[in-house]
Amino acid sequence: MSGVFGDGMSNEPHCYTETDLNILQAQSGVMNGIDILITNQWPSDVLRYVKTPEFKVPEGIPQLSHLVNSIKPRYHFVSGPYYERLPYRNHKILHEKATYCTRFISLGCAGNKTKSKWLYALNYVPMKHLTDEELRKQPKETTENPYIEVEKDKHKEEDLKQQHFLQCR
Repeated sequence: MSGVFGDGMSNEPHCYTETDLNILQAQSGVMNGIDILITNQWPSDVLRYVKTPEFKVPEGIPQLSHLVNSIKPRYHFVSGPYYERLPYRNHKILHEKATYCTRFISLGCAGNKTKSKWLYALNYVPMKHLTDEELRKQPKETTENPYIEVEKDKHKEEDLKQQHFLQCR
């Protein structure tokens, strides 16, 4: 996902909108999963269930959180200071079928002044070549999905809009 989140009011070429996110989400439904997602911005609440890093955390985008929670990439790379979050589950334990986890990795800009890591070596097998058992393997330190609360908030917001709509009729 290239660029930064915009309100859709301007036709800036470096912006994406909620409509763009919805299209990507719809297209991902045709696939059995996404191996790698690369975005310029951080999703909001990605740091839930982990220790807050010692650097200024970039402002997260709630709409991006909804997308990431929906498409469930195996790896999510973003720009910013170097940070590698503990992997998180993409299912609710005892409520949903076990599935793979997501690894969130933020990389610094090339040649940055703080010498923050900006290059990442990755040796992975595409999910289409893995068995279900291999996909479901999770490291010991895997956390809960940080976006569960974001989804609850979204549903509350939608319920309130629906209630308002019914009252205005």
